[in-house]
Order: sequence, then structure tokens, then C-alpha cells
Amino acid sequence: MHRPFVILALGDCNTRGSEALPPGAAFPERLGELLRGDGVEARVHNLGCTMATTREGVARMEREGAALAADLVTVNFGLVDAWVTTLPGIYVPYYPDNPLRKYRRKLLKAVKRRLRNPRIRACVPTGEVVHIDEYTANLRRIVALARGANPGAQIVLWGSAPVAEDAERDRNLCRYDAAMREVAVAEGCDYLDTRALLEAGGPRSELYLDRVHLSARGHELLARAIHELCRGRVPAHG
Repeated sequence: MHRPFVILALGDCNTRGSEALPPGAAFPERLGELLRGDGVEARVHNLGCTMATTREGVARMEREGAALAADLVTVNFGLVDAWVTTLPGIYVPYYPDNPLRKYRRKLLKAVKRRLRNPRIRACVPTGEVVHIDEYTANLRRIVALARGANPGAQIVLWGSAPVAEDAERDRNLCRYDAAMREVAVAEGCDYLDTRALLEAGGPRSELYLDRVHLSARGHELLARAIHELCRGRVPAHG
């Protein structure tokens, strides 16, 4: 029975794409268009979610993603995982979401805003939203779920886009990118060095909408880079 080539994109805001982008400009949709231009009957499932961590990624794969048995899986997390916050042990997931969780997140954010005072912050625990050890374990779990559903799936782990005007956060993000690269090597996945791609891709003002979110041009670079990784490994007619 004929089956389309299924693309599953799992990640955070730079997978989902900012609401400020033109329709269809996020990289998963552009990647689908590029493959269709090659004669591939590509079907895209963009499961990116704003503020998502690898925790949400695992949950989403277990509840939705694995059932798709995708042929190509792109994975990017880190922007939120690597974020240093107060009371990191208290976490309210963004997926699956419900009104109670939304209320609890609102309450937690209000408490954390009060804890930003340097004197208070010195007295409470701080750390990454998702510790790097859990981050790598979650990535491995996502890879295992993807391969369990489709042993022949091509899996692309791509590093996070660098953030501007926050050197400490960006340095921490580099640590998480390095951990992701190690997972890719160990698990036989492709790894895309997004930092290098964007730094060579032109002025930051053209590639970003703000300090964090990629512009249509940034998404286009990402889509073309992943398309290149797929070249020769995708059946010509789906």
C-alpha cells in the first residue's frame, strides 16, 4: 500500500515557528515543500510547542509522535531546558496542557518573579529547568521511541539557535548543544550545528525576529540544511 513520506518535527518555539512568521515559513513546512519539489509525497507533522523542554518532547512522542511512524524525525530542545531559574525542582509541564496547569504555571511564575531579587535569589536553589543529565536521557528516549515506531527512520538532532544579549545563557546553551551532539554520535543520528549554520548565514538582523526566535530567512536556512542531510536518502516518489 502506498504511503507518503512522513516528517515529524519535535521541538520548542523555533520548531513551531513564531506567530509573527508568514504562513508556511517555519522550517518543517519549508522542508516539506523542498522535498515535494524533489518529487517526494511529503506529509509534515509539526509538533513544536512554545516553551517546551525535552520533558514535553518525551510526553508528546509517547502520546502522539510515535504513532506516526515517521520516516524523518527532527528534534531540537535546549532553549528552555538550559534556562537557569530559581526552584528548578518545581515544574509544571506545558504538555499535555489543561486549565489547572495553566493556573499553576501562572502562580509559579509570579512566585519566581519575586525571587529575582539578588538577595532573595542567593537563599533559594537555582539551576537549569532540565538538568543536563536528564536532558540527554530524554533525547535518548525520544530517539528510541522514533526508532521503535520506524527502525529505518532518519533522525536529525539540531542544536539550538544562539541567543543574543545574554552571554551566560548562551554559554550554557553551548553545553547542551555539545550534549546533544554526543547523543547524536552515540545513537547514530545526524547532527546539525545550527550555531555555525546561522553564524555563516548572514547578519543576525536578517535571521532573527528578536533575541531568540528565528525569522523566515533563518527558518529557510535551517530547512535547506536539513534537506541537504536528507539528499539521497529519501525515496524519489514517497
